[in-house]
Parts: sequence; structure tokens; C-alpha cells
Amino acid sequence: MKIIPLSRYLYPIIPFFLLGQSIDTTIVKYFPTDLTRSILLKDGVDSSKLRKRAYFKATYDGGGDLIKVEYVPASRDQGLPLDTAGTRVLYYTDWNDYKRELTNPITEWEAGRIPHYKATFGRSGRLTYVDRYTGLSEKLYTYKIRWNREGTRSAYKVTFHVKMPITQLDSILFAPPASEMRPDWVADFKSIEDGRPKSVRVYDALGYEYYNYKFYYEDLQDTVNQTERITARYFQADTTYLGSHDIYLAKSLYLTQLDYFSPNGTLISRDVFWLDTILEDVLVTTANEEGEIIGRHIVPKANTLWRQYR
Repeated sequence: MKIIPLSRYLYPIIPFFLLGQSIDTTIVKYFPTDLTRSILLKDGVDSSKLRKRAYFKATYDGGGDLIKVEYVPASRDQGLPLDTAGTRVLYYTDWNDYKRELTNPITEWEAGRIPHYKATFGRSGRLTYVDRYTGLSEKLYTYKIRWNREGTRSAYKVTFHVKMPITQLDSILFAPPASEMRPDWVADFKSIEDGRPKSVRVYDALGYEYYNYKFYYEDLQDTVNQTERITARYFQADTTYLGSHDIYLAKSLYLTQLDYFSPNGTLISRDVFWLDTILEDVLVTTANEEGEIIGRHIVPKANTLWRQYR
């Protein structure tokens, strides 16, 4: 007697309320990013010029309102998970490291002709590297940025590629007594909650430390002309005290005064900054330890860097 399996005559039973409907197996994930819409959708091009490159596809309605933005990976990345695709590189002329803020985007072609910052965004969209280049495409130093898991706070290290003083990185926070930087030396920044520096250690590629800075922030809002004083103190690696200076910021966020002190606490020099509200230039007056004026010069408002510290 031939036995025929019962399963041969059984068919899957689908509930009547699912008939005519497809089962949705879509998985939706969300990824945070520091990229803004103006960066992603800058300088649109014809699709025929994209070839094998990755690109963003923007869809607008009849009224010109943006409906959605889609990421289309390069042909070499087709079929791969999106988080395995390459990083994103953009170019800018301005960079505020204390705010982790890039402004004034430029094209790669423009970047090859003027001093600029090359910004690399990781697969998660977070800023990971910022390289500083001269107008001759010489790389001066590189910021490596480390984020916490939530992407709300970060710290960074700056690796120098040429011999130059750290005061060229920031002429206000740093001072000549502790300023030497050589190729492969690292300035390791630790920050307070709002992103401003708390301390900086300088060491070489082998980890040997040369000097360090410590910064202190004091609210002076009860005074007439200043609201905050930042004190920078600098030490050799063996804890030898090298000196300090005080940075005064006015209510309008302008840098108003710099006082430099010797290791024994005596005033070495004082720079006073006077803003010309009409010309928008700054007159800098320098006095010695006895209060005698020893120099005056004018600098553009943008070069005083006061916006960095608020």
C-alpha cells in the first residue's frame, strides 16, 4: 500500500483580514549627525555628472518645499550596509575648536588655493578630524575629536606636522614661555562642560611630556567693565612653574585686557584692547610692569579671537 504524505494536500492558512495585504518587514533606524541641510544640499548638480559617486537625492514638492533626502551610496558600496560606506570630507575657511564649529564652506577646488580646514565626518556623521592647511597645501596640524556615546560631549588632541609655536594655534590662551611644538608633538585638550579648555598637556609621539597648561574661569559680572576672567597657568613636566596670564572679557564678549605675570607673580606686561565702533578695528596698547606705555598697534577686530572663549 502506497502511503501519500498528508502535507502534500495541505496549504498555508492566511487569516482573512490579511488577504490582499503585504506584511511590512521594514526596519527603521535613526542616526545622529552634525551635518546641516545647507551643507548636504549645497551646489546641486545634474544626475549625469554623478557617475559612480555617492550622493544625496533631495525630493521637493510643487511648492518648492523639501519632502525627503535620500543617501545613495557609490557603486562600489552598493549592497553594503550604510555604516560601512566611506567618510565624508568637506572644506571650510573658519574653525572654532572650542565650539567644535566649522563655518564658511568652500569647494575642494577653492581649498587648493587658500588657507583652509579639511573636515572629515565619520560614518555616524560626527566630526572626527580637522586638518589645517596653508594656501600651498602644506598640512600644519590635525585635530582628532573623540565623542561620548550620545554625541553630546567631546575632547580632542592636536597633532603638529611642522615646527611652530603653539601660540599660532591660539595667541590668547597660550604664551611664549610654554609654546614650542615640533613634528609629531601632541597638544591634548581636556574641556569643561561648555567645551572650553580645562587643561592642555604637550607630549611627543613616545608620550614624553614637556609642559602643560591649566585654565581657570572666574565670573566678574559685578564689576563695571568685565564679566569674566580666564587665568592661564603653565608648568614644565617636572611641575616647574613658568608663569601665568589673565584674560579679561567684557560684557559684549570683547577681549579687553591681557596681563602677563612672571613665576613670582609680578606683572610683566599689560595689553589693553580698545574697540573702535566706527572702524571696527582694535587699538592695542602695551604697558610694562611700571605702567609705562611701550607700544601701540591696530589689529582687525576678527583677529582678536574673543568670540572663541564664550
